[in-house]
Amino acid sequence: MALKRREFIRKSAIWAGVLAINLSMQFCTSGPRPENVSFAVCSEVNADVIPDAATRLKEFVKAAEKNHVDFIISLGAFCPPKPEYREFINIWDRFDGDSYQVIGEHDLDEATKNDFIRFTDMPSNYYAFEKGNIHFIVLDTNYLFFRNEYIGYNHGNFYDQVKKGLNYVSPKELDWLKKELKRSNLTTIIFSHQSLEDPKGCANGADVRKILEEANKEAGYTKVIAAFSGHGATDVEKAINGIHYIRINSMSYRWVGEDYQSSKHYTAAIDHDFPLAKFTLPYKEPLYGIVKITPGKLTLTGKQTSFILPGPANLGVPYVLNGSPVTPEISNRQFTWRKPTK
Repeated sequence: MALKRREFIRKSAIWAGVLAINLSMQFCTSGPRPENVSFAVCSEVNADVIPDAATRLKEFVKAAEKNHVDFIISLGAFCPPKPEYREFINIWDRFDGDSYQVIGEHDLDEATKNDFIRFTDMPSNYYAFEKGNIHFIVLDTNYLFFRNEYIGYNHGNFYDQVKKGLNYVSPKELDWLKKELKRSNLTTIIFSHQSLEDPKGCANGADVRKILEEANKEAGYTKVIAAFSGHGATDVEKAINGIHYIRINSMSYRWVGEDYQSSKHYTAAIDHDFPLAKFTLPYKEPLYGIVKITPGKLTLTGKQTSFILPGPANLGVPYVLNGSPVTPEISNRQFTWRKPTK
């Protein structure tokens, strides 16, 4: 991703001052870069569904800056890549640091992947980057499998293919993932929109997990430590063979569909302008997480809020819906992993 203007100016200003120090240090010391990295993560802003999405995103950016994180990342379902949603990219770009996007299926309801890539300035639909001593990999889990062919999501083509096979990682991308994991010996974190551990998430998530586990086995230590995903608007963590799979709740709401719809969350005028809002359980405040990584330890600081009434109890929504809990929170989480011995 391109450097923000302020970051470029700041780095340029100090470059001359540190150049001599860096040149001298390389002859007297060596070792890994620091493993102290932090980032702010959100998912499913869904600017076209919820009326106050811009306000929610502004709060997220402010929280990221307050916590002095190294970068921000959205795990998909951000906004349609249309001129009328340029405001959301402008808000996103106000963060004085690097920012990254993951493609979600609803980003492609009326667009191609290339449309979204250009709109958000992504380097590609899947890619990798490094911060400090951490290797981050962004996956694209938005492929149909139809008639023995992997087809990228495009203008909502997945809506009429529900019985054909959804949410795949393509074979080409799987090969790239294997090579990317071999390329780096750094501690690694994976980002995707659909979960790699949920049967209702990435359809060939088991294939992806096998690649991650083989990379750890080959390294002889826990190289891949975690995989973050969005998509389900829920708050779940599972550890499978030493890798932590963390689903990040939606920033905005839980989708409940026609069975539990309500026109009482917002005014009639708002419902008219945002016709999909009645199919949601909106959160009063935006949800997001702050992740801090220190040597051998990851800490996720989440956030709790409540539902805009009428809530689940008023509408008869069960606590577990479509296999995952309906809660307006991102839980605090912490785990450690085994570092390689020197």
